[in-house]
Formats: sequence, structure tokens, C-alpha cells
Amino acid sequence: MTHLDLVREVDRAFREEGLSGVVARYDEFFTDDFEWTPPMREMTGARYVGRQGIEQYAHDLGQVLEGLHGALEEITEVAPDVLRASVQMHAHGKVSGVTIDAPMIAIARFRDERICLAWASYDPEAAGRAAEAIVKGDPVPV
Repeated sequence: MTHLDLVREVDRAFREEGLSGVVARYDEFFTDDFEWTPPMREMTGARYVGRQGIEQYAHDLGQVLEGLHGALEEITEVAPDVLRASVQMHAHGKVSGVTIDAPMIAIARFRDERICLAWASYDPEAAGRAAEAIVKGDPVPV
């Protein structure tokens, strides 16, 4: 399976089964030490590591959002083993009622044919800086 195919399969699992479907297939999609930095990290500083981290992320997100879904719009190879995906995200705040309808950019690094790091933002400039850092293997700037 190519990196593009893997991202498409993660997307399909998310669309059809939600985050629980992605978590159920964790070993197929992610390395044991997978790191996920979600788009709201600017406010929370949150970073999730490993299967337990993704399970916690799914729980945390379920506490504040409902109707979360995304539409994968584009996948681009940034460098060998690094892809950039554009996803139109939709959700509603459970308490706030705020609607999310925004383009999210995710950068993913691959190792051993699985995703080892993923970082996301709603800010295209931050995504550009993150992609550059991930390609170089540097820490991703916040």
C-alpha cells in the first residue's frame, strides 16, 4: 500500500466509522509511537502519543464536538515519506453551538509503511512552517 493509499484508507475509515473506526484499525494505520498534534493545539498545547493517546483524543473530542466529519480534498507529496492533505472539516460544538466549517491542513510523516507523526492546523502559513520542519526532521513550531 502506498502512502497515498494509506491516507485514503484512514479517510475512508473516518468517513464511514468515525474516530472509533480509525482507533479500531490503529495498528494498521499508525506506528506504536505515533504522535498526533491536532489543529486546536494553539489553544490547548495538546499532543497525543500512541494508541492510548489517540483513544484519549477521540474521548476528548467527543466531549466538545458532535457531528464531526471531513471531506478529503487533496493529498500532495511534500517529500519522500511526507504528505500534505487538505480536508474540509465540519462539526458543531456541544456546549457552544459553534459550527466548524473550515479547511484543515494535515502533514503526515511515514515510517515502516505507517504514519508515525501527524500535525494539523487551520492556518495555511503554520502548515507551511510545519511541513518544512517535518521534512527536515526538526521540531514543529507552534
